[in-house]
Amino acid sequence: MRFKSISCFGILLLFVFGLAACLDMSSSDSGDKNSSETEEAPETLETPTLSEGEEIVEIGYSGPLSGPAAQYGINVMNGLEMAAEEINENGFEVDGTTYKLEIVAFDDQYLPNETGVNVKRMVSENDPVAVWVPHSGGVFATQEFNEEDNFILMAYTSEPRQYEQGNELMIGIPPQYNVWTEPFSRYQIEKFGSKMALLPTNSQYGKD
Repeated sequence: MRFKSISCFGILLLFVFGLAACLDMSSSDSGDKNSSETEEAPETLETPTLSEGEEIVEIGYSGPLSGPAAQYGINVMNGLEMAAEEINENGFEVDGTTYKLEIVAFDDQYLPNETGVNVKRMVSENDPVAVWVPHSGGVFATQEFNEEDNFILMAYTSEPRQYEQGNELMIGIPPQYNVWTEPFSRYQIEKFGSKMALLPTNSQYGKD
């Protein structure tokens, strides 16, 4: 019960701060370089400084840190790192013990098979209570084993099919695609008329 309390409280904090940080990153990056290939990110981030009696809670991340989708993956990871840094200024307390967050991040190049390899490596080498995966292919790959390996999958994708698995250790973060259609279409028709076009990206995201 104590483990669940620590996990849920830490993840809730990271979720709240992380969404705010990701929004800040997306707006501040608009004037930065567009080339993702010139920007690199570390696979493991700095361990927070601990005072006496404090403990670490590890949060995993597997996303594209290189390749065509690198800028997206780096933005998500930077948002998580910013959130963790803010939380770690004071830590968070559960049952009298203060905890701080450490982000363990790996590059999967937006490839689901690499996501599975990365997450399995995290579980064997580290002890993450949760793993963030920011694309549907990686989410589906991780759903194959996260319940058995007993960690929470933070699914940063709007793909509705992720809920069909009935995964009890998955948290879907953004709204699903199928709830957007009616309000978005109504708004577009009211503001711009009934002619619309869809230009999806040539990626798993676009295909979904």
